[in-house]
Amino acid sequence: MQTKRFLPGIILALLTATAPTFAQETIGAALISRPVLDSSVPLVIALHDGFTQPGTLTTWAFFNDISVGGSVIPLLLTKSGADFIVSGVGTQRSNSGAGLQSFAFGLTSGSASVTSGTLFGWWQDIGVVPLDFVAPSSSGNNTTVTVGTDPLNLFAGANLGSGVQVLNGGNTRDYSIQATAIFSSSAAPEPGTIVLLGIGLVGAIAARRRNV
Repeated sequence: MQTKRFLPGIILALLTATAPTFAQETIGAALISRPVLDSSVPLVIALHDGFTQPGTLTTWAFFNDISVGGSVIPLLLTKSGADFIVSGVGTQRSNSGAGLQSFAFGLTSGSASVTSGTLFGWWQDIGVVPLDFVAPSSSGNNTTVTVGTDPLNLFAGANLGSGVQVLNGGNTRDYSIQATAIFSSSAAPEPGTIVLLGIGLVGAIAARRRNV
């Protein structure tokens, strides 16, 4: 009878030890009100700094409380030499002007998987995602603007060219946009859990021997 009392705890410890856990990584500048809207033709923009580990892009968000209308298409980009290659295309979303706007990636072409160095980018209509200008030394979210393109040309494998770093009096840009990917941590049991599991097993065996 004593052995049966140990079994639920042993099973729970085993499940806890082997179940994967998930964490997330968010890249991009703070989602805050910014004073400037692009007046350029519709174009693709990529964050300068990409993801640092393998995972899956799940959500993205931007902040706009100064204009209404226009749309944004989220993108995943990789570099091939100097060129930006589209690896994933998400669902096009409209700007409500309500401030913080968060969306599921909504994959439509390619893959939502990211690896170390995968960049988040977006196609936008004129004046949708606000920005401000920052000195290059003060920000880790400086952006690179790629070759302008028609959204109909955005598909997995499309080569957008080498792009150009946008400068304004020596300063670059921070956009109020972020992307979040989730990744699974190791499913291997933690050492402490292994010890507890071992103690439970030893106790169960000892109790069984006492009852024999």
